[in-house]
Amino acid sequence: MALALVVGLEAGFGAFTRPLHMGLLPACARTPEQLIAANVTSSAAEGLGTFVGPAVASLLLVWTGPVGAIVAVGVMYAAGVLALASTHIPVVGRRGGRAGPGMVLDEILAGVRAVARLPGPRLVVIGLAMQTFVRGLLTVLTVVAAIELLGMGEPGVGTLNAAMGLGGLLGAGASIALAGRAHLFPAFVVALAGWGAPIAFIGLAVHPSVAIVAMLAIGLSNALLDVAGFTLVQRTTPNDARVSMLGLIDGVANLGPAIGGIVAPLLIATAGVEGALVLTGVLLPVVAVALGLAARGLDEGGPAAARRVELLRGQPLFAPLSLATVEHLAASLVPVRFDTGAWLIREGDVGEDYLLIDEGEVEITQGDRLLGTGGAGLGVGEVALIHDVPRTASVRASGPVAAFRMDRDAFLEAVTGHAQSNAAARSLAADRLAADRGRGA
Repeated sequence: MALALVVGLEAGFGAFTRPLHMGLLPACARTPEQLIAANVTSSAAEGLGTFVGPAVASLLLVWTGPVGAIVAVGVMYAAGVLALASTHIPVVGRRGGRAGPGMVLDEILAGVRAVARLPGPRLVVIGLAMQTFVRGLLTVLTVVAAIELLGMGEPGVGTLNAAMGLGGLLGAGASIALAGRAHLFPAFVVALAGWGAPIAFIGLAVHPSVAIVAMLAIGLSNALLDVAGFTLVQRTTPNDARVSMLGLIDGVANLGPAIGGIVAPLLIATAGVEGALVLTGVLLPVVAVALGLAARGLDEGGPAAARRVELLRGQPLFAPLSLATVEHLAASLVPVRFDTGAWLIREGDVGEDYLLIDEGEVEITQGDRLLGTGGAGLGVGEVALIHDVPRTASVRASGPVAAFRMDRDAFLEAVTGHAQSNAAARSLAADRLAADRGRGA
């Protein structure tokens, strides 16, 4: 009874682990390449754990019995908690949810609302839902095909599953190639089709070697699908809905195989084993084509967002921030334009925003003195915001100027919530104040 309670508690708390883990990765990575590498590492670690974990558990059960194995699991959890305890994750852009039983319902509803309003994550959720349904079908079909169709017997079931696991490990390594891609949805669609098509070949060319190669290809596609899909969701879902969205995906991932497992015997009874394999294998390629057509013109960030991120990363005060924070700030930037001679900032005014110059030239003055000029990539206005003082200088457009505006609250939330960014911002403000005093003297 006690053991069952422990297992139940572990399973219950474990349901929160993956959504939180995947939701926090963008808050730790600083670039899209780092985020993809983190997802690849997570996928590889999960695949390796699936292989190594049962073997180690078996040895512990033999050497120490159930108590020793449970203690070992507890030690590993404790080590993980200690490793995370010192990790600081800024709360920029995240909403403060209420604690208690209603929190779970709130998160589920937030995930559903995010799917309803965000086309990118919605298409990914549809693709992953269908993939998990096919996974449930394949779980049953693998057993039936190995024993009845391929003549591999019960050991053949393990052989086919091992081939899929090996493909997953190979795919995790291959997924690192996604780090250089500007758009991930095409890779997601190809991986989704690659997850299903090999199943059809098992039914069309009935031979153990074909089945083993097919399962290897499915495992490889599975790793690519996970990395591309989760990275897309992490990149295209706002901070305040990211964990909710990932939790919804995790729920779909648990429900899909259950439904597939129920449908599989009915499909076999209707179409036979070979027919069931072919029909199952055709499903995901069809879904992949439909999603590919629906995703035409889908914004995965695009050049405009990349330009905003580039401008933010060029400022010393934003450079240390995580990818999630920088992309949140990039989404909050408001484009503004100034005609020749227009004031961007007036000395003595209240500081209400921070400006990033995208195009054009400006003059920086204090009183009647010209302090300097600047152009694309220049950020102005941080002194008044950081020190809560009136504007210490004026900025005027020398010609037409295109810029981005960040309001005071977004600026202070991002900068003061990160120790390195806060230090860099205060150092920059102090340097500019010192330079102004030096020019005055």
